[in-house]
Amino acid sequence: MNPVAAAAAPERTKAPLRSEWSSRVFSFEVIAALAPLPAIASLSRYDLSDPDIWWHMRNATELVRTHHLVRSDSFSSTAYGMPWINHSWLSELFYYAAHHVLGYLGVTLLWVVLFSLLSIAVYAIARRQVENPIFAALATYAGVAMAAVGFGPRTQHLGALCLVGIFAVLLRYRDRRNAPLWMVPVLFALWINCHGGWLFGFAVALILFAAGVIRRDIGSLRADPWSALDRKRLAATLAASFAALFVNPYGYKLVWYPFDMMTRQKLNLASIEEWATVDFSNAHGRIMLLVIALVCSTLLASRRRWRIDEALLTAFLLGAALLHTRTGYFAGLLLPALLAPNLEAAFSRAQHHALQPKKLLNALVIAAVLGVSAILLPSRDVCDARTAADFPAGALAYLRQHPIAGNMFNDYGWGGYIEWNAPDLKPFVDSRVDIFEYKGVLRDHLDAMRLVRTDEVLAQYDIRYVLYKQGTPLAYYMARNAGWKTVYQDAVAIIFERNNPPATSTFR
Repeated sequence: MNPVAAAAAPERTKAPLRSEWSSRVFSFEVIAALAPLPAIASLSRYDLSDPDIWWHMRNATELVRTHHLVRSDSFSSTAYGMPWINHSWLSELFYYAAHHVLGYLGVTLLWVVLFSLLSIAVYAIARRQVENPIFAALATYAGVAMAAVGFGPRTQHLGALCLVGIFAVLLRYRDRRNAPLWMVPVLFALWINCHGGWLFGFAVALILFAAGVIRRDIGSLRADPWSALDRKRLAATLAASFAALFVNPYGYKLVWYPFDMMTRQKLNLASIEEWATVDFSNAHGRIMLLVIALVCSTLLASRRRWRIDEALLTAFLLGAALLHTRTGYFAGLLLPALLAPNLEAAFSRAQHHALQPKKLLNALVIAAVLGVSAILLPSRDVCDARTAADFPAGALAYLRQHPIAGNMFNDYGWGGYIEWNAPDLKPFVDSRVDIFEYKGVLRDHLDAMRLVRTDEVLAQYDIRYVLYKQGTPLAYYMARNAGWKTVYQDAVAIIFERNNPPATSTFR
């Protein structure tokens, strides 16, 4: 070969590769995947503070300081010394690091990035189930809207990334009988150390496996049975995944925790809002209605036969999302992969023409989406102002200057904030809930808050001052109680101090 021609050959092969790469990056597919990001960034500016994040970061502080995981309560006055399992210790370190670098702005940026990655991953999984990317995008937007119930700085986001990874691997194996199944146990091992929601993912994996064991169609539902080799591989994967759950610093106790919650934390499940059934009068409830209507209408409008696993998974996801509001978060991340094929089948007459790549235009749109998302993100001042509007920053400043000796009674949602910002103070309760329910403190707190036996509870625990939200029934009652005086108040919080110590106390 001519030396000049030989030298030019690699250059000719590089050009098509560059063109193919740029066509993929600057494509409609990428635009569709990034489209939810401005909405996610915009919503991060609003009241999405989570009361848990503060005690999560306090846990991480103790881990960094002592190099030992928290195994008992040392933050509160009422459950001090009680054994406790920190089921989110690994996720907490990420939020702690983000706060260490950028304050609460760092916390906000971290959860926005995590949720954005989830949104992109959900689209990528749904896209593999259809030919037309538009239907994958529509299904993704519906699912992300449903999952928005989990917006905010929550440790479950890292667990959710494990969930979508597990789901992607299992779907690929279902469709191609070839996937890196070794990743599933690894992701479960990560998940159990990030968040306690791993049981949801294990249920999804079991449903997919069980559906493939069915060898015959059920009515109009189409069977796609596993071969003997498939069953062996998946059974081994599930067994390895279960074993991987024990790769955690708490051993079997962390594996048992979700079951302990379902069996022993009845008051938690009954009284905490996110564990309630869906309320169709609020925004999340209306989104749920629209998603259910979309699932049903596309199923009826299309002639596509549902697979058995699709029917079982859809029923499980919708049922779980309706039963507990918070599980709508996980369900919304998986449902798009099941909804997209029905959307495509319902509109099968609409011809899909591959869009000719207009790389410059697409690049401009992608840049605009990312730029708008960056602009919509809150500033440090906005984050600090939002935190001050949600939590008792002024009240804690007062207590630093005018300390009150004795036990505190506080708002449930402020306990973690107090533990993070005033470690020397011991709140009555925080949003960990479990240890307070085990000791009976949660019941007493709810009774006092609901004005059932307020004076009795405050005397029982030898409470000397109350730090509570303005405009609440308890604040109204305390302001008119002759045994208490108001020593501080602002637009957010009010502090009451006891005029005289209680005659008797049963608190130890």
